[in-house]
Amino acid sequence: MWDGRTLPNYPDGQPNLKVLRIHVPSGVTLPWHYHPFINAAFILQGTLELKLQDGTRKVYRQGDALIEVVNTIHAGKALGKTDVDLIVFYAGEKAMPTTVLADPESKQ
Repeated sequence: MWDGRTLPNYPDGQPNLKVLRIHVPSGVTLPWHYHPFINAAFILQGTLELKLQDGTRKVYRQGDALIEVVNTIHAGKALGKTDVDLIVFYAGEKAMPTTVLADPESKQ
């Protein structure tokens, strides 16, 4: 994962793979959230900054791929003048949400 931690095990229930194309307009900051299972992304366009509650930040640009943090509260922002488009591949369990909004003051 981009924060350096080891990936967790896959869920035990019925597997569910989901692929989403996500668009983040230039300058927009996504709300604090977390993902309850493994996912990976590929940046099609733009520059995306990801940050953790402790201030850790990583920047990904067009053509970069990343393995997202799991069960860790984070936020993202589209940097620069170009919108961010990315493809995200989620490897979860049927009926589990891909993303859960979170209070930035809570610990996950």
